[in-house]
Amino acid sequence: MKVRNSRKPQVTIIDVARELKLAPSTVSNALRGKPVVAEETRKRILAQCKAMNYVASPVARALRERRTFTIGVLLPDIANPIFGDIVKGLDSVMAASGFATLLASTEGSRERFLIAAQTFAKRDVDALVMISQPVGGEEFERLVELCPPIVLTHRKAAGLDLDYIGMDNHGGSMAALRHLAALGHRRIGFIEGPEQSSAAQERLDGYRQAVQELGLDSDPALVCPGDYTLMSGFKAAHRLLSIKKRPTAILAANDLMACAVLDIAVQMGICIPGDLSVIGFDDIFVSSFPQIALSTIRQPASEIGKAIGLRLIGRFDSGNCPPCHVVLPTQLVARASIAPPARRKRTLGRFSEQDLNAYLRNRWKPTSQVHP
Repeated sequence: MKVRNSRKPQVTIIDVARELKLAPSTVSNALRGKPVVAEETRKRILAQCKAMNYVASPVARALRERRTFTIGVLLPDIANPIFGDIVKGLDSVMAASGFATLLASTEGSRERFLIAAQTFAKRDVDALVMISQPVGGEEFERLVELCPPIVLTHRKAAGLDLDYIGMDNHGGSMAALRHLAALGHRRIGFIEGPEQSSAAQERLDGYRQAVQELGLDSDPALVCPGDYTLMSGFKAAHRLLSIKKRPTAILAANDLMACAVLDIAVQMGICIPGDLSVIGFDDIFVSSFPQIALSTIRQPASEIGKAIGLRLIGRFDSGNCPPCHVVLPTQLVARASIAPPARRKRTLGRFSEQDLNAYLRNRWKPTSQVHP
């Protein structure tokens, strides 16, 4: 039995040139938009390419331009919607210029980050985009010397001349506290992001500066550690809301932790926003759902991604250029999770740490992405 080859030979520039009785170089110049080819000839070539289903070879283009037309993107958590928004904006720019975007999730692990970055470098990607990665240290500095152009976002590398494109984290926190203070809140809690993140530190610094400038309660117990995950948000929320003199409002360093605050507040019998106002950071897509209606500091995630893409295209076209530091503005989005503080605090039933753990065990099954 004769085996039939289902894959047809790919049409080449030489095939198109032969049909039109033109030189292959003329076809190539026409496809690349070079002005040396007459407009009438260019139209004939394009029509013939369409008729023959000619598709430009990415391998040939890569060899010609000494690029692979791929970029590597390192994410800390592929499940976090805000990182997907950044990648979507980035890919919209890169795809328009013929680049493919490759992803790797490092899950917050420095070891996985270094391995993924080295793997991308060995595959000769044309650039690396690092979103909230554990940059810094001798290993990273050696990596920078070996890697293609690098653009950072959400986390800066102190002492290294690398492109950084991010947002005004400090100003976003200050805007949130000014708004809460204008509503009458004086005792405002804060849930931090990862300790190693420069963006998280900027959000904390903005909170602290606003507390000082607005004369708000500076009780150290109002600041709780977190790491941008739902689980850390659950634990921080329970800790803040178990304080004898609990806060009347909470600002969380991202929306996932803010959503955890909303959830735990309900379990503790605390009404939102009557008993507690909550503001997040990022404005992920679920924050606008009517059932959640979370007030938040909107991160220009798609715009950040697009700005990174334009920076990379500029680097590819211009060669060496000095590093940039771009900070995009944030915006306060006020929804139904904030209101003036209640005149009287209601007495709540007991919700112990054991109750919290039991609730989380029942809510987050072993197959869930987030689990205790």
